[in-house]
Amino acid sequence: GLLFPFGREIIGTSVRSGGFPPLMLGPVDFVGLYRQNMARQAEQQQQVKPS
Repeated sequence: GLLFPFGREIIGTSVRSGGFPPLMLGPVDFVGLYRQNMARQAEQQQQVKPS
């Protein structure tokens, strides 16, 4: 679910505190990915429910 922002924060903090150069991830559309994921989950739930 809402793992993306937290995961990104944890990875970024770990990399910085580990003495590595900052990990520059390209701009990722987390909102778009989240919406796609939610739409996919909604479709799967509709398929599972007996009509």
